[in-house]
Amino acid sequence: MKYTSTNETEKIIKSLKMKNLHEYGRISTKILKLSLSYISSPLTYICNKMLSTAIFPTRLKYRRFYQHINCNHILVYEQFGFRNNSPKEIASYNLINDTLSSLNHKLLVGSVFCDLQKAYECVNHDIVLSKMEIYGISGKDNRIIKSD
Repeated sequence: MKYTSTNETEKIIKSLKMKNLHEYGRISTKILKLSLSYISSPLTYICNKMLSTAIFPTRLKYRRFYQHINCNHILVYEQFGFRNNSPKEIASYNLINDTLSSLNHKLLVGSVFCDLQKAYECVNHDIVLSKMEIYGISGKDNRIIKSD
């Protein structure tokens, strides 16, 4: 996976809502923003160290994976569960739209609905990890998934 840059780190910190609450590592976002010019370089170094060793807090694990799978077009269009801008409402809309369109063209329509809420727990993780290697997530990178 790609390393981060000081520019990316600064953009992320600037995008945080200004609060005095201690949300990120017990440091207020206000303090993070005020000290940005002093901390962005060391913070970038720490982030890249975490990426190179694949040892970092759970809260930070999936943003990089999402970037990787999105940039490499790994998820099919119909996969809504892991996309930021594709909530379940869009999936519902597509289902209804496709159904109505088919009915308007006098086609038969059938559906099977499955509750996949805990599907990840039922998946063979060795198969998932081997598939991840096919998509360029291997070695230290796939430890991120295993450690959850």
